[in-house]
Amino acid sequence: SFKQGATGEEDFAAPERGRVAHRIQNAAALAAWEKNKNKPFEICDTLQHSVWGHNAQEDGKHKKVDEVMEMLANAKEAKANLLLNTGPLASGAIPEEDAVTLREVGKRSRG
Repeated sequence: SFKQGATGEEDFAAPERGRVAHRIQNAAALAAWEKNKNKPFEICDTLQHSVWGHNAQEDGKHKKVDEVMEMLANAKEAKANLLLNTGPLASGAIPEEDAVTLREVGKRSRG
């Protein structure tokens, strides 16, 4: 996938948080992105707003159901998969606020 060290020959593009071109400052990476930008997408994002792993300072501030539904709609519009990180606790458990959100997203998605 299109990540660090990309050559432009990857099978799919996987931009973090769905943003790519305006954040690439390395000429080689930008050239690789130009070769990959029309390939299938997988958007990588998190339920936390600013971190990939669990951070107690983010507790109570994770993305809510409507935000995740919007992320799914945006992914669908872009014909992309959405890879959604939960930032598990040290025990490996999913934070309860994320579990509640994901259960409701599942209900709405099936509904």
